[in-house]
Amino acid sequence: SGISCTLAVLTLPPLAAKIERKVTAMFGVDPTQQTAFSTHMLLGATHDLLQSDAIVARIDGNEAEYLRGAVYDRFDGNGWTTTSEGRTRATLPAAARGTTHMTLDTSAPTGSDDLRWFLPPNACGFDHDIEVDFFGVARRASGDRELSYATSGCTPAKVRPPTATDLDVQASLAATIAPLAAQWTADATTEKAKLKRISDELAKFDYSLDVPRTPGVSPIIDFLTIHKAGHCEYFASTMVLMARTQGIHARVIGGFRVSEVN
Repeated sequence: SGISCTLAVLTLPPLAAKIERKVTAMFGVDPTQQTAFSTHMLLGATHDLLQSDAIVARIDGNEAEYLRGAVYDRFDGNGWTTTSEGRTRATLPAAARGTTHMTLDTSAPTGSDDLRWFLPPNACGFDHDIEVDFFGVARRASGDRELSYATSGCTPAKVRPPTATDLDVQASLAATIAPLAAQWTADATTEKAKLKRISDELAKFDYSLDVPRTPGVSPIIDFLTIHKAGHCEYFASTMVLMARTQGIHARVIGGFRVSEVN
């Protein structure tokens, strides 16, 4: 049992309700870039990216709320990594042309590790061959900026089932996180109820892009027990790690939230 890998994305809105609608970018690595995605995401690296209102893509067709760009399953204390298991790719051959068309803007990431499509989890029926990794992240070739796809009538790429990695929490973090998560979920009897309890408690924290971190203290512990304020990646990371201490498989997802509809 366990939750799907959309845990972090699906729980972000209530946790970051104060974020402005124009702030759509969620995760990145290089703080000097406006839009960036990679197989690594350092805590605190998205400060500038979260303030960007650059248009990354336009979608013509069926509306989509969340567009997946990266999935992270291993936390090293300072940031997240997509393990080699998740990076393994398979080619999805072209199928019937879909009714939804995506055009990436020139501001879309172009680094060697950033060439990916930002698609809803139910995307399928692509108009040309694409590669999809085991976590459901679609990769694109250099210069490829247009893609048509469907959201029904076909089968999306399979996402790798939960593994032991999706329960891993460093012992130094678990010593603080596990007792608090157990306290918050004491009266919950199902995984869904436990996640709701954790989400409700984290929703009491403040959303902020500028929070000083205590030297020598894990940024997650600092967020959870000292300042109790931070931005998206802190809420998502804490949510996932606390869920893991309760035996719930969880991963962090980075991507875009569609905030403007014409």
